[in-house]
Amino acid sequence: MIRVLALLLSLSVPASALAQPLRPVQLGRFAEFLDLGSVTRDGDAASFRYLMVVAEDFEAGGEQFWGGWSSMTIDCRARTADLTGFQSVRVGGTEGPKTVDGQPGWPIAPASLEAALADVACEEKRPLEKPDAGSAAEAVRFGRAWLEDASAP
Repeated sequence: MIRVLALLLSLSVPASALAQPLRPVQLGRFAEFLDLGSVTRDGDAASFRYLMVVAEDFEAGGEQFWGGWSSMTIDCRARTADLTGFQSVRVGGTEGPKTVDGQPGWPIAPASLEAALADVACEEKRPLEKPDAGSAAEAVRFGRAWLEDASAP
């Protein structure tokens, strides 16, 4: 009986609702990916988290890191951004404690990371012609390869 119910539930829920990908939004010093499954809307505000992937040799305090999750709220109409927190991600995926950012928001500059994040969170655009990642580990693998390619002469 339980198997039948589980099967019926799995058939009634689209696969896309079960796991949302991480959308690449910008490549530069880091590779940033917006977690599509984390986007919540409240009127003109879109809140979400995004993963900043660092180069493979990145180390801080004697530890190696994949990067970190930043939490942000963007006002889609006013075009302002507010960083609300950060959480490091060590190699292997262990997430550090979340620190809260209490600083005020700021206007979004054209062609900035925040503008790319707003394009995805507010308008569901795809700023880069790169594949979405299915997990943080896959985003790290993709992002590091893209960063390496970009740094090649």
